[in-house]
Formats: sequence, C-alpha cells, structure tokens
Amino acid sequence: MKVIDIYNSLKDSGKKGFSIEILPPVKGTSLDDIEKSLLPIIPLNPQFINITFHAPVRKFINENNVTTLVESHPRTATAAVAGALKRRTGIEVVPHLTSAAYTKLQLEDFVIDFSYEDLDNIFVIRSDKDPLDSRFRVNPFGHANAAGLVEQIKNLSKGIYHDKFVKETRPLDFCIGVAAYPEKHQEANTLDEDIEYLKQKVDKGASYIVTQMFFDNSKFYSFIDRCNKFGIDVPVIPALKPLSLSSHLTSLPSTFSIEMPDELRHSVEAAADDKEAVKKIGMEWCLRQSEDLLKQGFPLIHYFTMGRMNDLSKNLTQLCRGRTDCCGQNRSYQR
Repeated sequence: MKVIDIYNSLKDSGKKGFSIEILPPVKGTSLDDIEKSLLPIIPLNPQFINITFHAPVRKFINENNVTTLVESHPRTATAAVAGALKRRTGIEVVPHLTSAAYTKLQLEDFVIDFSYEDLDNIFVIRSDKDPLDSRFRVNPFGHANAAGLVEQIKNLSKGIYHDKFVKETRPLDFCIGVAAYPEKHQEANTLDEDIEYLKQKVDKGASYIVTQMFFDNSKFYSFIDRCNKFGIDVPVIPALKPLSLSSHLTSLPSTFSIEMPDELRHSVEAAADDKEAVKKIGMEWCLRQSEDLLKQGFPLIHYFTMGRMNDLSKNLTQLCRGRTDCCGQNRSYQR
C-alpha cells in the first residue's frame, strides 16, 4: 500500500497512526536480529517502517606494507531486507535510496529490485557524508541531488528507462517520499532557499514529505506555514526522536543543524549524572511533542528509533491510552 494512501486513509477516518525508521542489519548479522528488535513495536501497529540505505564506505587498509583505499558495504542490501520484513510482518516497508553515490544505471537497477520485492514506496535522499573526509561525494554519472533521482523514478512510472538497451519497458509505479528540514538544511543559505529546493522535489514527483527531527514544535508549525506559502500541497509528516543521552544536547545539533529548546536543555543538564533520569526527560518531552502534534490535526508521526524499541513502545502505549482515535494498537504477530 502506498504511503500517500495510508496517510489519506488516516486523515479521512479521523484516526491517528505512527511510523518508524530502522537501520538494515550490519553485514554478518541476521535479519532475525532486526525482527526481534521490532517485537515491542509491531503489536502497536506501525503504519509503515522506513529502512535506510547506505552508500559504500571508503577505508584505508594496509596489507604487506601497502596501503590501499577500498570500498566497503557495512550494511546489507536494503531491497532484500525490506522485502523480507514486509513478508514476515505484514507491515508496509519503505526503503530509502540515496542519489549521489551511484550511477543512474545502478540506481535504476535498485529501483527494479524494489519492484521485484513488491514494494510500493521509495524514500529518496541525497546521501550521507563520506566519513573519510566528511564531504558529500557525488558520482559523476549519478545525480547531484535528490530531485534528479525523484524525476528518474517518476519517469520509470511512465515506462521511461535510463538504460536505452531495455526493449520491454514495464512501468514501475512507486509512491515517492522526500526529506525536509524545518530548521533548514545545513547547506542552504536561508530557509526560503531550502523550501524552494523542497518544492523542486515535489514538482518532480514526490507524493509526501517526512521531516528531519525537531524538538521545538513551533519551528515545525512555522515550516508548514512557509510550505503553504510556496505552494507545497503534499502531506508533511513530522518526525521526532526521543532524546536518550545527555550528549545528545550537543551531538544532535551539530550533526543535524537543529536547536534544543532551553527548557529541555536545562532539564537534561540538571540530571546529566543520572542516565535513567535523562532518558525519562527525553521520552516525556517526545510524548508532549506528539500529543501537541496530534491535537493540531497531524494524523501520522514518524519516529527515529535508533534501536530503542522498548522505550518507544512505552511512549506510544502511553500516547494511545484513553484515545479512541488511535489505530496503533492490537496487531497480532507471531515470529
């Protein structure tokens, strides 16, 4: 089922739901480990699960006193993992696809692989920074930005393939999601400039938007107002992450160019020596954000799990307690 249809169904019915984001397994580990980690969440009925896609990692290795730069894929293939999780759990799985590190032909093959796994959605982003030099690397035969990949996938829905040697061009119809930054992408000069680029992705064919994490809902609401001003009319799904470590006060802002509200910062700093207290503060803050977003009429909230399924499940259970409009309950599931 397409995410846009899931979202519209929630909106039309007045129900509320949630989705989550996870990492694919580290190479050498089992899909069972991922499935086991999802056990606390699956009974709460997530509307879909995003699974990230990782570009190759460059590393220097030394063998026989010869240093060589090699590429490694520390996490396993997203397409196979997404397809297997969908079959095992019965939940829609949305694979990410990064635009910058691969050629257009390679990206086309990834999309074809997604179609073979009966996946209906793709979430398009540019890429992560190369950890070797903290820079974005762009394949000269790929796309410099996510908008180009959105257009390529949209062309496939019309049977237009990049590989000109393909004779039978079966249309591949995907619902495309893209990322947005309520507090501005770190490379954009202004928020308006950033939203203009977001509009390009929507104009190229994106059906919905998921934001970067934020801890101040007022920034998200201001962002929505700006999107409306620029004529962006696709659904915007707010994304949250429960703060769980005192170090997140500095690591998250520096990594994602976001701001921490003073109230949250002061509370965490006062409890910095008590890990459980910090985690409780972070979960309660996320719960407050979630309740406010639901009250403002947003039918779906996306959560970055970072592997903390048990904590998130407790938060979601509390969020749904006493609500008659919460569809995040009572999915039966057996491994």
